Formats: sequence, structure tokens, C-alpha cells
Amino acid sequence: MFDRGGYDIGRLVWVVCDTCRVGSINKISIDPDRHRQGLGRRLVRRALADGPGYAWQTTHQSPQAKKFFPALEE
Repeated sequence: MFDRGGYDIGRLVWVVCDTCRVGSINKISIDPDRHRQGLGRRLVRRALADGPGYAWQTTHQSPQAKKFFPALEE
């Protein structure tokens, strides 16, 4: 994810298995100066669009992610 000036402000790595109908979010990061602006939520929505109705999981979570994902579920 890049801002309008071309600065890299976020990244999401995900995979889907169409056979298994499972998706995995393996890495998500947002520039700390851009936290709490809905950017992470937008990235996750983008990933989920690749596997509608799939079971989704995440890999090992950082302390920030342990706060982010429960808030996202709400």
C-alpha cells in the first residue's frame, strides 16, 4: 500500500487455498504514523475478497496484531 506520494505505508501478505477453502493472513504491517486510520482494515478486506465464505486464519501475531484482529472482528 502506497500513499499518494508513493511512500510505502503498508503491506499485506496472504494466501488462499481454493481446494481447502481456507485463507491465511501471513503478514500485515502499517507504518506506525498511519495506525488507527482504517488502513489495516482495508488491506484485510482486500484479502477476504479473494476467499468469500472461506475459513480465515493468521500466523504468529505480534503484540500489535493481538490487539488489531480482535478489534477487527467487532
